[in-house]
Amino acid sequence: MHACLECGVDPAPFHKAVSTAVIIDVLLMRWMSDPGAMSANHVLEVPDAAKGIVDDNDRTAAVKETFMPSKGLNGGHQRACRDAYLCLHMQRTLLPKLVANHLWKPLKLAEIPVVSVLSKIEHTGVPFSDNRLDEMADLVQKRLRKLQSKVDELLAPAAQGRRASIKISERLALSEKLFRSISDGGLGLPPPELKTKAAQRTLQFPTNKEALQEVRQKLRKGFDEKSVAERGRIEKHCVLLDAVSEHRSLSKLLENLQSLPQFAIKIPGLGRRLVTNFLQTSSKTGRIMTDEPNLQCLQKETHFQLSQSVVGVGGGDGTPKDHEIALRNCIEARQGWKILAIDWSQIELRIMAHFTQDKTLLDCFRGGGDFFRLLASAWKDVDPAAVNQRGRNQVKTMAYGLVYGMGNTALARKMNVEHDEAEVLRSELEARLGGYKEWKKTALASCKKYGYVETLGGRKRFFDFHNKSEDEVARNEREAINTVFQGSAADVLKATMLTLDRELVHEGLAEDCLLVLEVHDELVFEVREQVLPKAADLTSKVMREAAKMLRGVDLDVKIMVGRSWGDLQSFEGPFSAV
Repeated sequence: MHACLECGVDPAPFHKAVSTAVIIDVLLMRWMSDPGAMSANHVLEVPDAAKGIVDDNDRTAAVKETFMPSKGLNGGHQRACRDAYLCLHMQRTLLPKLVANHLWKPLKLAEIPVVSVLSKIEHTGVPFSDNRLDEMADLVQKRLRKLQSKVDELLAPAAQGRRASIKISERLALSEKLFRSISDGGLGLPPPELKTKAAQRTLQFPTNKEALQEVRQKLRKGFDEKSVAERGRIEKHCVLLDAVSEHRSLSKLLENLQSLPQFAIKIPGLGRRLVTNFLQTSSKTGRIMTDEPNLQCLQKETHFQLSQSVVGVGGGDGTPKDHEIALRNCIEARQGWKILAIDWSQIELRIMAHFTQDKTLLDCFRGGGDFFRLLASAWKDVDPAAVNQRGRNQVKTMAYGLVYGMGNTALARKMNVEHDEAEVLRSELEARLGGYKEWKKTALASCKKYGYVETLGGRKRFFDFHNKSEDEVARNEREAINTVFQGSAADVLKATMLTLDRELVHEGLAEDCLLVLEVHDELVFEVREQVLPKAADLTSKVMREAAKMLRGVDLDVKIMVGRSWGDLQSFEGPFSAV
């Protein structure tokens, strides 16, 4: 009260709020009210978060008042008063909005309780060992030098007296060399699409992996009909693009290898741990993300030979790889403990089957075999045994394309086919999935009428289709469908984490089975070896029972155990009674 009075702020509203207190996170309320507009990968300063919610005059007055010199108060006290004042006003605006949109219940029952679970995981940390990081980094650096040499060799003929050696990391110089005309000293390659207005103004073509894949596809078009000389030229250009793409991937891997140790700290009783940040409001769909470091994106396995030649038009030379870099090996349990990882198989596709009640999808999941082989079989009307690996991979890409709202351009790039072919294949699959097609039509009509889509857990994402361009409407449609499926998967995960948190305490396993990481459809635990069977049984049982939220489809789980996250083996028991 003293601080409020010193800052000229009426303390009465705070007394009233405290007397009927419910612990809530105002920034979480802000995100819940409109996740599409308010997602952020960082924690906003309270005055910034209050923009558009608290009246501008009140917000400006609060900032000015609390930073006026006040007797007995330092800057920290003033900021605390300012932030408390703004948070109270944000809550007063947001709460009625959440209640009116039926969002208070999912916020109170799921999102707010999950905060404490994520806080516990952050406090526990992720077990970490850097024993082999230097060795792995040395191997990657050797391969990077090999790739740079190959690029220098391939660029030399086009140098024409200019500097032939261009570092692959020099993106602008490399872009100019690849896409400038031959008369201007470039290779004259067909450029990728410019997706931003800034790039369109400057004609700076990107050289990321996605863009290079697009260029590769353009080069390969009609390859067999070209002359021998032209095919040879295209082959060399594809080798060049592949070298740059591999360099991009390995550079990211090296960056992770070198940066991870700086995030490790020693926690008493737990040993050396990586401490990551779980971001609950950074995704428009509701997915929980990690940052600094982003452990969800740690590469599983990267294979290469130091002497391996770079691939060409065929996309792979079949050469055996003699080096494996598994960055997840650094997530290593303490002595006497094991890493237990349990994940749902195709959870987003199962959720799609739940919403659409598509007979083909439901039958494939109930078939008991390889889901994607069964789906390809149903799509092409052939025996499952007749489906080859290419057909399986193709239908897998398209099925997830439906979940993620992937457009035909992205789908073509992912499948390495022409745009028109991707469009035909998508239409054929959607025609086979009549339940999905009808559900999508109804869902989008409802979204355009009411302005939102709703996930399984009752969260909503709002869309505005008025006065939008054709491209903007198409993007909204894709994101709306993706939000239902991916957002519902996030709801299932959060509900499961809350149940597990309670059950581990109830079964006396809270100290011996530690949840250390969440990766969208996977939960990673560090488990004391003596209780591993019991812990595996309990955690897998809870994850299977999450299927109670779904209609007509089960949730299969895969149980993996190992010394490290990168060295997991299937765990079949024995289980103990729980």
